[in-house]
Amino acid sequence: MDSDISGFKRYVSTTCKVIKNKMSTYLELAVLSTKDLQRRIKKLSKRQRDYLFQGLVLSVLVLPMISIPFITGGAGARANTKTATGKSLSSISAKQRPTSGPSRGVVRTAVAPQQPAPVPPAPAPVPPPRDPNLPPVLTQNTQNINPVLLKRFDAFRTLIFQRYRVVLEIKSGWRSYQEQAQLYATLPRGRANPPGISQHEFGNAIDYTNFSPTYNQYLGQFGLKAPYRGKENWHIEIVEPH
Repeated sequence: MDSDISGFKRYVSTTCKVIKNKMSTYLELAVLSTKDLQRRIKKLSKRQRDYLFQGLVLSVLVLPMISIPFITGGAGARANTKTATGKSLSSISAKQRPTSGPSRGVVRTAVAPQQPAPVPPAPAPVPPPRDPNLPPVLTQNTQNINPVLLKRFDAFRTLIFQRYRVVLEIKSGWRSYQEQAQLYATLPRGRANPPGISQHEFGNAIDYTNFSPTYNQYLGQFGLKAPYRGKENWHIEIVEPH
């Protein structure tokens, strides 16, 4: 049975090749009239007439029967291939498709941003070494004192320091009206001026520390005076003009 089918297939294949080679002849015969067709067929040899007859039979009966399974089978194969390809592509895309939400069972730990290392504070500037020939800078009781008086007193105390190595400071400088009134009420009469007329209230008087009568002899060089000699020799004021 298998050998018969194989022989039939070879026969059909050979016949199809002949039909292909003689296609031009068949087309010419198709456009001829009946008389011309009969005349042309008579001119053919017996072998050519047999091929012609076999070709017509195959074209009418056999070829449609053979081509239908191939056509349907090819379409089915393409459909199966497309279906298989679609499944494979869909399965691949489903595996590779990223999920929009967080995955179940996965614990994500929030990482705190790293803080920059603290910058160490800049070292404090080192003050320059103090001149041994100058007294310490005045810092006490300098508020609201006349700047001219303060400058002259600083020059006076510098001279005393350079000659006697004694530091003079301000014991009492500017006073308010209330402070002068309290001082006037507590000290013996004549030791303090009544409030309103004391030069301390205007910032024009200084009572200095470490008093010595020797120091006051230099007051005139700096435009200063001690108006209450014998009572308050440490009380100095400005000499105007200087």
